[in-house]
Amino acid sequence: AWQMTLVVAMAMAVGIFISSGQVFRNQAAVQSIFVMGLLPTPGAAFTRWTDALIGGAVALVAASIVPAAPLRRPGEQAAVVAKKIASLLRAAGQVMLDADAVHGLKVLADARATDPLIRELQDASDEGMSVLAVSPFRFRHRSHVHRMAELVEPLDRALRSTRVLVRRAAVSAYRGDVVPESYYQLAFGLADAVDVVEAELRAGRSPDGLSQEARSVLLAVGEHSAEVERTESLNAEVILVQIRSIIVDLLGVTGMGQFEATDALPPLPSR
Repeated sequence: AWQMTLVVAMAMAVGIFISSGQVFRNQAAVQSIFVMGLLPTPGAAFTRWTDALIGGAVALVAASIVPAAPLRRPGEQAAVVAKKIASLLRAAGQVMLDADAVHGLKVLADARATDPLIRELQDASDEGMSVLAVSPFRFRHRSHVHRMAELVEPLDRALRSTRVLVRRAAVSAYRGDVVPESYYQLAFGLADAVDVVEAELRAGRSPDGLSQEARSVLLAVGEHSAEVERTESLNAEVILVQIRSIIVDLLGVTGMGQFEATDALPPLPSR
């Protein structure tokens, strides 16, 4: 037992050193158990090498013929991230509406636990790219998978900005700061817009294939954000700015560049 534990720990340590992917680390642990547990007969030192070559060849053939799922996973995982952003936006809006600090802390804890979603999105993207590298039959999907891989960065930024928004909503509730009604209505409206983006991603559309509706609803919220009243509360001002930052990040999901998305939002009025 102690030998098995030691070998698994060493295999996982090497796996972490070589790759940050969860699948790679799990496979390193599982395969080390096979190597330890399935002892070869005397004189069969090269049996495992033969098994590895046969297994690897079969895996490559299978990956080149039937790997449809890995090509869909990036879009599906991107939709999961978008759905979480919408959920956090609604929760943050509710915290602002109710001025409930306890609920705010719970939502903040939920927001801080979202890093694995981005890692899973990156892993799904890497898996799709790996399939393209070994599968000549999937060449026509190359541009689509590349564009889906480009969603990782803007979705990561949008999720991080959403976490900051949730934190400020929780702090505002704790300190008793008054957040204008228009601010949490913006959060609710942005959540509805993200629902449209999420539906498009779940349907398998790449950034340049998202419908005009997805971009237009985001731009509508962005235009509305420039029409709300200003306040002297620092926390409320940060909330407004973060909502606009999330809009810019999500416009990147629809295929707009960073500067293009930033310029698409009207400037805020003076206080």
